[in-house]
Amino acid sequence: MKNRFLHPVTKGSPRDVTTAAAIVSILLAAVGILSTYLYIHSTQSEQATKYQQIKQQQYRASANYINGKLANYSQILLSGATAVNVKGSEAISRDDWATFFKTSRVATAFPEILGVGYATYIPSGALDSHVEAVRSEGFPDYRITPVGERSEYTAITYIEPFDDVNRKAFGYDMFTEPTRRQAMTAARDKASFGLTGPVVLKQDDGSTTKEKPKSVLLYYPVYRAALVPESIEDRRQNLVGYVYLAFRIQDMMAEKNTELSKLGISYELTDATGTIPAPLSNYQVPGGKNSKGDDLSGKLKSSNRMWQLTLHIPKTLLGSSAGTVTMFVGGVSASILLGGLVFTLLKLRIGQVKSQHDLELQRTRDELLALASHQLRTPASSVRQYVGMLEQGYFGELNKEQAAIAHKAYQSNDRQLEIIDQLLYVAKADANQLIVQPSSFNLAGVTRDIIDSMAQTYQAKSITVKKTIPKELPVLADERFVRMIIENLLSNAVKYSFEKGSIHVKLTEQDNLAQLVVSDSGVGIAESDYEKLFKKFSRIPNELSTKEGGSGLGLYLARRFALAHGGDITVQSNGQHGASFTLTLPIYTKTEHNVIQLTE
Repeated sequence: MKNRFLHPVTKGSPRDVTTAAAIVSILLAAVGILSTYLYIHSTQSEQATKYQQIKQQQYRASANYINGKLANYSQILLSGATAVNVKGSEAISRDDWATFFKTSRVATAFPEILGVGYATYIPSGALDSHVEAVRSEGFPDYRITPVGERSEYTAITYIEPFDDVNRKAFGYDMFTEPTRRQAMTAARDKASFGLTGPVVLKQDDGSTTKEKPKSVLLYYPVYRAALVPESIEDRRQNLVGYVYLAFRIQDMMAEKNTELSKLGISYELTDATGTIPAPLSNYQVPGGKNSKGDDLSGKLKSSNRMWQLTLHIPKTLLGSSAGTVTMFVGGVSASILLGGLVFTLLKLRIGQVKSQHDLELQRTRDELLALASHQLRTPASSVRQYVGMLEQGYFGELNKEQAAIAHKAYQSNDRQLEIIDQLLYVAKADANQLIVQPSSFNLAGVTRDIIDSMAQTYQAKSITVKKTIPKELPVLADERFVRMIIENLLSNAVKYSFEKGSIHVKLTEQDNLAQLVVSDSGVGIAESDYEKLFKKFSRIPNELSTKEGGSGLGLYLARRFALAHGGDITVQSNGQHGASFTLTLPIYTKTEHNVIQLTE
């Protein structure tokens, strides 16, 4: 019989379940809030550390850039001093100095340099003979300025480029101006480089701007003896002159300014040698000083001067900080989903590790570029200069066997420099450091100049070069990279042409496009190999490829440079013999400051 008083047994009351649920909820919420707080605290600490790393990295990169530029300028002056010593201070001529300037390729490699010159030291007793000698060269109005009797003179005798602007400094006695004299005296007595503070060049004396532009000069002494005299007194008695160059800091920093502008970084560069700092360059990014950030300053020792570099680095490089607040609210709200919170923490942690890794990778890449620039290219450039001087007869006439060996050494060094340059361009482009900066120039004139400069190369193989080039074809593009493209196409045509072959260079304008066709009668290219030509480190085997060296980067770089301008390079061949490479470039490159990307 069913007992209506019997009921199922309850295993827990609703109050107990609610209490347990509340306890679990409170524990999960407490764990979530605590975890979120600890993560935000850790993130803020890591962001502070990361910001310090970014500041240090940007300062090192900027300092390396400045030191690298000054090291290259010093190498130019060392080569100039060698040219004077080898030829002899009394025998070196204006033509010799012009040849040194041209073979050093200063104008193309360092366009920021305003002039490279040689200033002759003249005792008062030799003043008249010096003036008479210069006037006999075809300068009847030559005189040393400022006019006046002095115990010694140091007059600018040779300066390149010897154009209308630089002629204003012809004959100027730089030793009469205190800032220049201080640098020249330091260079003479220490047998080292002497750097001036900011000065107004004679070329800028007539400037109509409100504030005349300031420049910096770098000097290196030349002594009469083959070896550097040991004592200061001997150095003063044996001084015959100075090689020097002039440049403006804002021009030297132009490439770096573009890079820093993208990051919103401002900087100030001052000459801190004296008691009163002298501004050298002040680069301000619009709105940069208004953004929150810190300044990082440091001293750069350069020859006899001390420069101070100050960077203003905005904290916006770290991204927005609003994410931490959102994460805290989200962590509290989702505290009961602890697994999801752990997943989020792990994901963000991995992202931080990757960010730190990328930062370290960029720092390593910057240091590698600086190392490659100084340790590889600079010595190789010096070897090229000295072998070139040997081949040109600076050390005396060479016999047939010696001349052949010197020529082979010069060519081998040229190939080495070409490979180093190509590798550096690839590395810089991967680091977003190659910028397209269009300017107006005559493409027809540049093409003819390249053909003429390579005459010795194609004449060595008895190759005939035919030119179909208009008198003028103005374009708006980056002349540096366009020159590299044309030099590569013509160089390849010579390399892969047989003895007594022929090359035809044709330049035309079609539909607002400049079209340059380089055709040769050399080895053919199979159609299936067309794309391989433009691959990184790719070389097509043929009967001349073993004999002719190469890195497999020339056409790859050339096409990437063309694409960065909105153009392209194509190839046509019947496969048996001969090939035609066609470069097309817009007459007006529309986008300025393109970053050349070489990654495939």
